[in-house]
Amino acid sequence: MSHSSGMTIANHVKEARARRRLSQARLADLSGTSRQTVIAIERGASVPSVEVALRFARALDRRVDDLFELGQAGRGRRPLLVAGSDDSGLVLLADRLRPGLLLSLTTLGSTAGLDSLRAGEADLAAIHLDDNAKRSAAALPRAALIRFARREQGVVLRSGRKLARLEDLGSLRLVLRRPGTGTRLLFDRTVPRNLVRRVAGEVQTHAEVAAAVLRGEADAGTATRATAVRYGLGFFPLAWERFDFALARELLDDPRVESLRAALADRAHRRAIELLGGYDLADAGKVLMP
Repeated sequence: MSHSSGMTIANHVKEARARRRLSQARLADLSGTSRQTVIAIERGASVPSVEVALRFARALDRRVDDLFELGQAGRGRRPLLVAGSDDSGLVLLADRLRPGLLLSLTTLGSTAGLDSLRAGEADLAAIHLDDNAKRSAAALPRAALIRFARREQGVVLRSGRKLARLEDLGSLRLVLRRPGTGTRLLFDRTVPRNLVRRVAGEVQTHAEVAAAVLRGEADAGTATRATAVRYGLGFFPLAWERFDFALARELLDDPRVESLRAALADRAHRRAIELLGGYDLADAGKVLMP
């Protein structure tokens, strides 16, 4: 919201609420306000009083200055809230686009990302499932998909460990991604169910998989080729998969989404992500209507 002084108050309430997995109604209950007040503040149509700002901060476990900031007019651009899968290429893209376009990334997993999109907690869901178009259409009546990348998933291995065939996984201690994440669903589809799984742990991100392997807590784990390259681990490929952004069709005309699509079509951005290893961005930025 702008003021005659040329200053603007930008807020990050929606992103903080999504990270806490709270609905607008639940935040209203916790802060002693109404859902209409939460909606107005999130949209920038209303500036909260000091008391309401403090209540929001307490309910969201944030400092007030984490939720609200004062800056010059034009600088209070709303970020695109992207909930869903963990991906190093997406993190790199977000870093390269700042400060022109702000992507606020919340790592929930593909399934929870779609849930967040359906609940109105996120602008985009970052997903890699068995059928992204079908899954997004089921989650949202008028869904659209923006292509991001094809990426290679597999098993990362401790230094010195080798995997000649998939069946040999039964002899290794595994750290897996948590149930509901796209990587875990892919692993469960790809690895025969009758194969013995010595699961040493379940974690939320690819980096946590790599850390567990590097610390010797597991012999192998499920992650992308880019993760193996980054941490100097061995890699046994499982599959190439589609990684897309799901969103409501109405948001395609949003200037922030148009900027994102333009960035995905940029050769320099594509090349930087592909250099991470295990990425193909040939179709990045294309729109599909499920």
